[in-house]
Amino acid sequence: MARARAKRNRRLTEIAEAIAAEWYRVLPETPGDPVLPMDRFALSAAFSDIVDSNTGVEAVLDEAGRPLKIVVPLPPHRVTSKEELRQYLENNGDFFVGMGTAVLFGCGR
Repeated sequence: MARARAKRNRRLTEIAEAIAAEWYRVLPETPGDPVLPMDRFALSAAFSDIVDSNTGVEAVLDEAGRPLKIVVPLPPHRVTSKEELRQYLENNGDFFVGMGTAVLFGCGR
């Protein structure tokens, strides 16, 4: 399903760590103080250090008050027919719950 994997000696959980670090960077110490804008270029660079992708990595930021962007993945890499897709889904029983959670996480509000 995934278009890329973590680079050698890296973990995909580092993506979540990079996001949490950015949240800490932008949020003020005192409630009510202004929130800084998130830096999609810095996040893209951080993700590029983690993810092994020959096409690059681009962070897409959620925007408050704007429609939710849901990134729809391509079919699984090794699946080349409807029958193979049926088997893939049958063998990955948590697919629907996992996919639903993964694509909606970005709404975060």
